[in-house]
Amino acid sequence: MGGRGEEGLVAGLLRFAPPTSLPHEGRSDIHVTAFKEPVPGAPITGLSHFQLRVSDVEASARWYSDALGLVPFAQDSRIGFVALRHRGAKVVVVLTQVPGRDIEPHEPSAQQLDHLAFAVPDGESLSAWADHLTGIGVNHAGIVLENGHPSLQLRDPDGIAIELVAP
Repeated sequence: MGGRGEEGLVAGLLRFAPPTSLPHEGRSDIHVTAFKEPVPGAPITGLSHFQLRVSDVEASARWYSDALGLVPFAQDSRIGFVALRHRGAKVVVVLTQVPGRDIEPHEPSAQQLDHLAFAVPDGESLSAWADHLTGIGVNHAGIVLENGHPSLQLRDPDGIAIELVAP
């Protein structure tokens, strides 16, 4: 990108497509800035995967299986990774062992990821899943409203934030 930082890239895009401020879902007190795309978007058809650096692949794989219902479908113990997917959503999470370095559990690191957000169909489904998580011993603070949407916040064994959010 010619050495331009993120700010330079954004400024360059804005030069070609000025933002417009739109009221958010009929509310006059909240405005969302919408940007017109200067060029067509990349040919993206959906989410491929998230790759997370973890301290213990086996412990994290168990957690993602128990807490989110993901199932393993590929792994290589020689290099320390396992790929898990959700059958219905086809979301894939790849867990990779951090070589030669321990990550302190529950201490989020910029080298891991800020958070993963998974969509759920509705608040009722989210509530039922929150009850399931409580039943299997996964700690959470319960469902909260985030920007008007029911949301459940979790942390995996390495402290990575996981959000389940309804529309």
